[in-house]
Amino acid sequence: GRIVVAHGKGTEKRFLRAFPGHGFGPWVDTLLLARSVWPQAGDHSLGNLCNELGLKPQIDALCPNKTWHDALYDAIASLCLLEKIIEISNIEHFPISQLLPRK
Repeated sequence: GRIVVAHGKGTEKRFLRAFPGHGFGPWVDTLLLARSVWPQAGDHSLGNLCNELGLKPQIDALCPNKTWHDALYDAIASLCLLEKIIEISNIEHFPISQLLPRK
């Protein structure tokens, strides 16, 4: 019953198939949100966005001795990016359903 945050949920879902019956979801995809918030950005990769937004020091402090493509580091980076998207977009009072992909 928890919401999963990922940058590129399709990739993460493929990894999580190894856990049958996991029940992960619904998903907030920061890649889709970032493309909506910054359509002009040429590179919407997690690393590029976090670097451009100055989030890397915060992520490094939360995940010492880790770096990109480490599962924990990327998960924390996705959460930090989501927090920044919410802040920049001024949507902190919107229901979570508005961040979920439309079916």
